Amino acid sequence: MMNLFNRQAELIVNGRLYKSDDIDIEFNVPFSTENEIDISEIIIYNLSPSSIASIKKGTAVSLSAGYGKNIGMLVSGMVSSFNTDIESVDKKTTLKIATAIKSWQDTKINKTYAKNTSSEDILRDLIASFGVSIADMSLVKNVIYKKGKTVSGRLKDVVINIAKETQSKFYLDKNRAYIRPYDKGTATGFLLSGSTGLIGSPQLIEIREGDKKTRQGWKVQCLLNHNIFTDSLIMIDSKAVKGTFRVVKGMHTSNWTTEMEVI
Repeated sequence: MMNLFNRQAELIVNGRLYKSDDIDIEFNVPFSTENEIDISEIIIYNLSPSSIASIKKGTAVSLSAGYGKNIGMLVSGMVSSFNTDIESVDKKTTLKIATAIKSWQDTKINKTYAKNTSSEDILRDLIASFGVSIADMSLVKNVIYKKGKTVSGRLKDVVINIAKETQSKFYLDKNRAYIRPYDKGTATGFLLSGSTGLIGSPQLIEIREGDKKTRQGWKVQCLLNHNIFTDSLIMIDSKAVKGTFRVVKGMHTSNWTTEMEVI
């Protein structure tokens, strides 16, 4: 059985480390394969004045959590907004964070690419402007623009449109970019069962991903687990369902659970 005790969260804000043993931390961390950015909410109680003063828009933040020694990163990004409220005797600081949020919201481009440039060449060039690394670039269709191509507008819109031309999905997760076939995921080797944290029985649902048709999938809940993330491939062993599934979307919460929808 998993060790249900010794829950730990570790938050790094602007290089400062905060541990849940020392300070109260709450969080909701969504993840999905949609090409709209996932915004996480992290709440920290009773920070010192100097800690509060160190938080700015664009400040780097990462959150790791888990049980016992099984701690791993849930989210990494930068602050898009923040505020501190006084609630009775507590100071409550709320951070909204996301990967590459500033360039996602603000960056505009106007570029012309030479004859016979490929969509992969253009995507690699544009994704560098997000300030993230490329974790996977495996296009369904690598389009060659024989007459060259001019792109103009918001960076995120241009990248989304070119990814669509390649018939591939595009998303950002933990400061990395993924452009890949819709049915491709990331192998984890993780088996989810009653003994590794599965809660209750998976529920049959309909799932729509991107522009694809609705498909049959499952809604699953388990103890908080960083092995489960956008597009992760996991094995599920329960009475209702057995097999290998790809995680389409989900949420890590400070209720110490992970909820997900899988295909």
